[in-house]
Amino acid sequence: MGGIDLFSPSMKKLAEEMVDKCKGLPLAIVVLGGLLSHKRGVDQWQKVKTHLWQHMKNDSVEITHILSLSYNDLSFELKQCFLYFGIFREDEMIDT
Repeated sequence: MGGIDLFSPSMKKLAEEMVDKCKGLPLAIVVLGGLLSHKRGVDQWQKVKTHLWQHMKNDSVEITHILSLSYNDLSFELKQCFLYFGIFREDEMIDT
């Protein structure tokens, strides 16, 4: 992956710490993985971890915090697109 050593001890340690913080919640792990897939290097992963820790209280996982990390990482245009879909009811057909 573009010069990143995902198997380095520091990357492995960061990944394990963040997965542990997700307390086994599959959605939290998937969202966090998606967010990290766009980050390059230990420094960027460390920033995500630091931000995650700041928004977790008493070691409890709040899925909304992990989802907000992912949302906040979107570009302005993608945020607008995401919010647009909020006006539709679940399972509503959307014209393309």
